[in-house]
Amino acid sequence: MPNLPQVTVNGDLICNGSDADAWLAMSWSGTDYGTIVEKTVNVKGNLIVAGGSFGFIYNGTRLQRINIDGNVYVAPGAGIDVWNSSTNNIMSIEAQSSITAIIQLHLPVHPVLCGLSMRKQV
Repeated sequence: MPNLPQVTVNGDLICNGSDADAWLAMSWSGTDYGTIVEKTVNVKGNLIVAGGSFGFIYNGTRLQRINIDGNVYVAPGAGIDVWNSSTNNIMSIEAQSSITAIIQLHLPVHPVLCGLSMRKQV
């Protein structure tokens, strides 16, 4: 994602990586990326991880927050990952339905165990 404090995606955010090492990451490192800023990404749709991985990496204690107005779908073989170096990450899901969020995860471990806080906003 861009190294900007505020990013809005108007529609679905879709990851279509060819394997688990094809990432869409909230932040990155390297001389071209610059110093990682605290970031909020607002998705005005669903997060669909159809392939590859959506990840939190390299941000250390700098907050990386993604707010999803829709639902989260993670296909078999795809994933959401949090690397050890990322300790301040929030994924907020505000489902379109007033009853419940649809969260389909096919992960080897529970997301909370790998450092990602996932909670339904009421």
